[in-house]
Amino acid sequence: MVEGVAKRGVFDRRDNGLGGPTEVRSARLALIAVAALVCSSDLTTKLLDRASGSFHRRSLAEVVLLLAASIFAVSVVPRIGSRSIAVSFGLLVGAALANGLSIVAFAQGVPNPYVLTEDSWLIAFNLADVCAGLGVVLLVPSVIAFVAAHSGELRHPLRSGRR
Repeated sequence: MVEGVAKRGVFDRRDNGLGGPTEVRSARLALIAVAALVCSSDLTTKLLDRASGSFHRRSLAEVVLLLAASIFAVSVVPRIGSRSIAVSFGLLVGAALANGLSIVAFAQGVPNPYVLTEDSWLIAFNLADVCAGLGVVLLVPSVIAFVAAHSGELRHPLRSGRR
């Protein structure tokens, strides 16, 4: 499906009427601004509230994966032409970078300053985890709206020779 969309110009700002390089820069700036806000807010909460004592360990391989996914998102997502998709990915990138930096910065593991307990269960999380969940929740309707707005530009399924 993506091949047909790319050939028709949905990802090419000059061909589809979604805007030019200024809109791509604006979407990229929105993504980076949201990511920076999420990352800095999460790291601040982790530094200020270390009393919970709840941590989870992660590997350096995960840091590389988070960094690669973040670079890809910042490079590609703004070209889609949807500010809401860019903001959703900003939440995801900010959460990824915050947890990635936490893996490197905290020897005990990634801090989870928020802990909820009830009888026999415990949930520990941090602001980055909340922002990642919010990013996914916002991404779904953003993608649906984008697909609905550009349904005529998306490639129709190929028919096979079988009947």
